[in-house]
Amino acid sequence: NHAFLNALQLTSTDIIGKTDEELWPEQAKLLKEHDENVIKNDEILTVEETFTFVDKQPKAFLVVKMPWK
Repeated sequence: NHAFLNALQLTSTDIIGKTDEELWPEQAKLLKEHDENVIKNDEILTVEETFTFVDKQPKAFLVVKMPWK
């Protein structure tokens, strides 16, 4: 969303079509685990995730993930 892009100083063209591994290789495994848990358990997950990008400063986000039905 727009707020996420602003926080990371990105544009939509910076991330569209890229995988977590391409954007955040160090965090990709954990991000995938969170996604898989939501799908497997069919429930909402609220978790803190940390992302680093343009300015190399880590930024923590409270993320709510849920199954899309």
